[in-house]
Amino acid sequence: MAWKDVTGLFSKYGAPITTVIVVFGALFAGVRYIVNSEMGDIRTDVTTLKGAAKSLDDKLGTTNQRIDGLLKEALERAFPKPSEVKSDVRGSLTKASDLLRLAKSEKIKLEPSLVADYGRELSALPGDSRTWKVLNQTLTYYSSMVDVTPRFPIQYVTNKDAECINADRATGWIMMEQEFEHCTQHLDRILGPAAVARKVFFKDLVFRDVHLIYSGGPLVLDNIYFVNCTFELEPSPASKKLAWTFLTENRVAHLQWPPS
Repeated sequence: MAWKDVTGLFSKYGAPITTVIVVFGALFAGVRYIVNSEMGDIRTDVTTLKGAAKSLDDKLGTTNQRIDGLLKEALERAFPKPSEVKSDVRGSLTKASDLLRLAKSEKIKLEPSLVADYGRELSALPGDSRTWKVLNQTLTYYSSMVDVTPRFPIQYVTNKDAECINADRATGWIMMEQEFEHCTQHLDRILGPAAVARKVFFKDLVFRDVHLIYSGGPLVLDNIYFVNCTFELEPSPASKKLAWTFLTENRVAHLQWPPS
């Protein structure tokens, strides 16, 4: 086709073609505007929803905090108050046990001094099985509130059923500047091929999430932390001393049994 033919066609159909182009251009611009407008609305809606969700989360968080606060206050008001009358302390065992169980299950942090005072009162009572059960429960709950501890460079994480420190030596053994986690520890007896009762010296140790068992045997503790541990103290004067010391100091700065 020659250039003259092209110019002829354009002269004949130029106006309609231009009109079509303009119409399509207008349609495209309109569609683009509509799409952009819709996307803008969608973005606005998403932003609004995110804001509403955050506001709802904040309100739920505030509500949960208020509920936890009210529950904490209720438990503390109901918790047995210090008493010099031993019968009053014994009569509070079931109530204290239920409150501690509820506080632990709901992760409610009671006032530490409140729990410590009650535990010391229990440790001063002539021990029967029921008293010792609640005392161990009190120590376990109190240990869950210990959150300020040193970190030692040597750390061991073992099986919960395994002994943290396992040896078969028959002589005294000194453990220093170590941290044991998720295991079981007999404080007055190191378990080995043959169980050997002897004097063990623990210094600068952290027991974290450890099941602690103590029957009142020879023991030396210096700067020991019990963090989120479970206690199984058997009735003995040494166990009472250990409980009293831990509840008073939030750790065991020094304990030697029998006293030198």
